[in-house]
Amino acid sequence: MTVLGCIFIPLGLYFWLIKPRLLLPLAIISSVFQAGSVLNVASVSIPPYFFIGILIAFRCLHILVKNRFIVHIPKTTIILMLIFWFWVVLSAIFLPLVFAGMPVIDPRTFSIIRLGWSKGNLFQTAWLTLDVLVAFYAARYGDLKLAERALRIAVSLAIAIIVAQLILSQFGIVLPLSLFHSNTTQVQSMFGAGVYDRPNGLFSEPSMEGVLFTGITLAALAKYFDGGKLWHFVVALFLTLLIRSGASLVALITGIVIFGLTRIQYRGSCLGRSNVWRWAKFVAIVSVVAVFLLLNRGTLDAISSSTINKEDTISFVIRIGNDFTALQVFSNTYGLGIGPGSLRASSLLTTLLATVGIVGTTLFACFIISLLRKWHGAWRWYLIGILLTQVVGVPDIVFPVLWMSIWVMVIDHGVSNQPSTQIAAQSKAMTYRGISHASS
Repeated sequence: MTVLGCIFIPLGLYFWLIKPRLLLPLAIISSVFQAGSVLNVASVSIPPYFFIGILIAFRCLHILVKNRFIVHIPKTTIILMLIFWFWVVLSAIFLPLVFAGMPVIDPRTFSIIRLGWSKGNLFQTAWLTLDVLVAFYAARYGDLKLAERALRIAVSLAIAIIVAQLILSQFGIVLPLSLFHSNTTQVQSMFGAGVYDRPNGLFSEPSMEGVLFTGITLAALAKYFDGGKLWHFVVALFLTLLIRSGASLVALITGIVIFGLTRIQYRGSCLGRSNVWRWAKFVAIVSVVAVFLLLNRGTLDAISSSTINKEDTISFVIRIGNDFTALQVFSNTYGLGIGPGSLRASSLLTTLLATVGIVGTTLFACFIISLLRKWHGAWRWYLIGILLTQVVGVPDIVFPVLWMSIWVMVIDHGVSNQPSTQIAAQSKAMTYRGISHASS
């Protein structure tokens, strides 16, 4: 058992038995510990996020047996999520066999191998199944206030670890792997160790940390234009630039442009006095950041070497090559793909096309659109920021931060379709059932 295991295993079991309504907030907090593990057995590591997901899955199965599994989000969203999950399962079982022998890049060793069914297909399907079950649980018992509080805790922990890494680096100290980076199946790009000069926080590499903070930055921007505080956006923007992820920078610029266009399109009052003043302050902040970067040559060079000039690096060539290979696989399989876990490109889009094909990609897109179409608040932009960053450079369909944002959107839908008295009674009933279960 790891250090994180000593925290999340007893806490998760306690919530599972006594306070089940707190399981989802715990899952949200655990999602930022992407590089960690609660238990390492042989060549298998169990991240905190998946351990809590397993506990929630048992809760879901108990509810299904009792025929009490009633969700409150739109039926279209549920149907699309289930069809997407079903297609992924079928793809993982049959496609590696249908196209067996095809030369592909191994997603773990990045060497050329012959396609065949592997444990990677099993793991990807199992992790996605847990994600879907937790989404059901969130729709049934999710509490938006608790979820928001859990996200604030998670973000605060992520920021605290980045600050700790920066402070320790001043003394030539690297954060011990045994604390938050105990997942032995991942390559840990630890800040301050060797050539790694970008903070990776609680994640295995800076690009994955950048997914979280790109989503937070866009959410803070949306919150600001809805009456929130500007300094939240400033802090999030500073941290995103500090991480210096090329995918995050591209996604952030794209997201801000999309946000501005949609704001003008859907908010006719955007030219009112208060909104003009907010836009003015926003432009002023961005201008100050731009001037600082231009004057501080060292910071600008550090950012450009990790983003704009990355095409000169081996990493960039490998990423482009992986995406090109994924598109070749997509073409050679007639748009069907070769199954999740059989290939890992550098973009979420190319990975989806190469693994679950055009059908799976379309289903996933429709599922996401069904979540986003009726929401224009901060949570919507949080999910958009995460998706944009993953499309540019983080390919994992079961990435915990992505699914954590989906859970919150599902809660948001559920709360909007339930009377407040029903939500309160539902939470109280969950607590009573948990206590009764523990007593028995």
